[in-house]
Amino acid sequence: MSIGGDSIKNILKSCVRTIRYIKGRTESAFISDEDAWYCPCCGSKVRAFKAGSFLNHPEIYDRRCFENVEQNVLCPVCLSFPRHRIMCCWIDQNLELLKGKKILYFAPNSSVYSFLRKRGFAVTTADKFAKADRKLDIMHIDLPSESQELVICNHVMEYLDDYRVGFFELKRILKKDGLLIISFPTDESLETVFEDPSITSPDARRSVFGEIGNLRLFGRDSAELLEKAGFDVSLIDGDACPKKILPAVGPAGYDVNYLFLCKK
Repeated sequence: MSIGGDSIKNILKSCVRTIRYIKGRTESAFISDEDAWYCPCCGSKVRAFKAGSFLNHPEIYDRRCFENVEQNVLCPVCLSFPRHRIMCCWIDQNLELLKGKKILYFAPNSSVYSFLRKRGFAVTTADKFAKADRKLDIMHIDLPSESQELVICNHVMEYLDDYRVGFFELKRILKKDGLLIISFPTDESLETVFEDPSITSPDARRSVFGEIGNLRLFGRDSAELLEKAGFDVSLIDGDACPKKILPAVGPAGYDVNYLFLCKK
């Protein structure tokens, strides 16, 4: 049986991830706590976080959103971003609150997924396009109402045709007292969400919203928008995390250092 090109690429990517993880974890054992930064997603001590390649891809990202923003925010072992480390740090501090809950995880990040599985959570991944346990469209989630205990959805709302429908659908599938952990690109210079349906070309979207796929940026009233959607909202604040995990804004100016915990 022949192996297709995509399968070979996936195998190679898996090998690279495994080698990077083993190398990083081995080095972690020889780094003193005093000299180390820390990634709660993979449990590694690192000498420094590293930069991504955003500034090297002006065809995808607007450099203006990344210049003058800290770029060394990527874990060299598991490739987590600050928002991932903030979430994992918060989950570790609130395990009793989440204990026993089954998780539906939209657009899963591999480092967070591994973290959750190691903590004993039952996780079902979901994505409209990428490989996942369930192929689900947040605009039309093919799941019964009040069927989910805990949903994670980070940096998806910016891609939807209508984020309000996304909020409604996420609330619909949550059980009573169910929880949603969510984040999205938030530009704190904006009073409220900025979107313009007339902006349709990738180049224009990159120039206006920072990335060719973005349809909007959210503003300072993000918590209020979630409350209007019917959630009881509280902040998962990166500033409350240990400084060793680098809860910084970055790599883009709209990558703020907080997430939202929403209760139905």
